[in-house]
Amino acid sequence: MIHFIKNFIFYIFFSFKKVDLKINLIEIYQQGNFMKKKVYYSLSNKIASVIIDSDEQNTIDLQFIEDFRSSIREILTTEAKVVIFESAKEEFFCNGFHPDIFLEASGEEIKNAMYQLLLLGKEQFFYPLPTISIISGYAAGGGAFMAVYNDFRFMSKKKSRIGFTEVHLAMTVPSIALEMLSYKIGLHNTLKTVITGKMFKAEECLQLNLIDEAFESYEETKKSAYRLANQISQLPIQSLQSLKKGALRWIPKDHFEEQIQKDLHEVEELMLKPECKLAFQQLKDKKRK
Repeated sequence: MIHFIKNFIFYIFFSFKKVDLKINLIEIYQQGNFMKKKVYYSLSNKIASVIIDSDEQNTIDLQFIEDFRSSIREILTTEAKVVIFESAKEEFFCNGFHPDIFLEASGEEIKNAMYQLLLLGKEQFFYPLPTISIISGYAAGGGAFMAVYNDFRFMSKKKSRIGFTEVHLAMTVPSIALEMLSYKIGLHNTLKTVITGKMFKAEECLQLNLIDEAFESYEETKKSAYRLANQISQLPIQSLQSLKKGALRWIPKDHFEEQIQKDLHEVEELMLKPECKLAFQQLKDKKRK
């Protein structure tokens, strides 16, 4: 009898220990998943800060897109009145797609990656709250669109560049992305930026309407962006949302989905060509900037 009671107590004790262990493992797993997020946000004084913190160059992959999307959607459920987009790395804002997204990828995989980025770009462009970019380091390819699609764009002069570099990779930019870019910077400036594929310094970005203000240092850029965000956060949310909606209402959107599908066909055709594959391989091998 005594032996039975000892075994029973041991069984109960061990069972509870297993439950504790399971709970601890779940907590560790959840914390690990949070830490692995490539884009996340913080909230303070009704200012949401979306932080881009991917790999060394803040490149884009499918997880990046999903983390970005989930962050900006979740912000809408909070008390935030304004959203700042910034990088955790001073050297790179976002350096476009990671080469592995397209190397060895099928046509359908290429189209899906581009489709997801286009949908994200549309969501960012038509975001219902005021948005601010803090651009430091390099913003290239898809990262350039992420930087420029925001309402207010502040850029550091210190080793910072914005460039729509797809032409150097023997690929194209979907026309829907170019259409939204044209609404921001004008048709002529859009042509000058995407056809040359040049990486523009802050002073040139001002001339091309890619940014609103340029500052000598990253610290000054960030300080000025948050100063504006603080001013906006003091304003009534209903007015901010109404004004943003009214300003964007005249932009037609009904044709977007149909045109995106047409764009993706051309994207697939060009990106499966040897010239494009070679360019991305050289980019991965760091033989091409």
